[in-house]
Amino acid sequence: MNVRAFALFSMLTMLATETAIADNPVAFRVGEAQFFNGDNITIESVTSTGDGFSAGETVTVTGTYTLNSKGEAKLCFYTTRNPKPSDPVSVSTELASQRLTAKRGTHAFKLSKVAAGDGGPHITFYGPESAFGGVYFGDESNVWMKKGWSYDAPDSVPAKPSNGG
Repeated sequence: MNVRAFALFSMLTMLATETAIADNPVAFRVGEAQFFNGDNITIESVTSTGDGFSAGETVTVTGTYTLNSKGEAKLCFYTTRNPKPSDPVSVSTELASQRLTAKRGTHAFKLSKVAAGDGGPHITFYGPESAFGGVYFGDESNVWMKKGWSYDAPDSVPAKPSNGG
């Protein structure tokens, strides 16, 4: 093995070891949630590579979801931001680890993303055109208890019962 390959291997091994050791439990609370027709998301644990939801830290969320309203959806870990008009909106790269294809039924999930440092973290179901249910969570500084808008009901579930006329 040449010197460059050994140095690269050593650095990757060290980073992998530091990341595994640095999974710190994060105290969190659940904020506003909205679901349709038996869908649900339960957050069981939140960990961070550093100090909670601080910018640049990798946050990992584990839990279970129940998807009943559709056969399949995307389950994604995102952060909703409300920037002030003078604040630039940063664009972050979406990681494969922050989304998965959810299948009908109840299943475990584990999603990770790099924290933006502000805004409301959430785990949300997405159909081809829009979000249709999710849950906000976070610490005392960033949990959204009232998001101020409603998800659209999925096409397979009526938003309101029909009264026949």
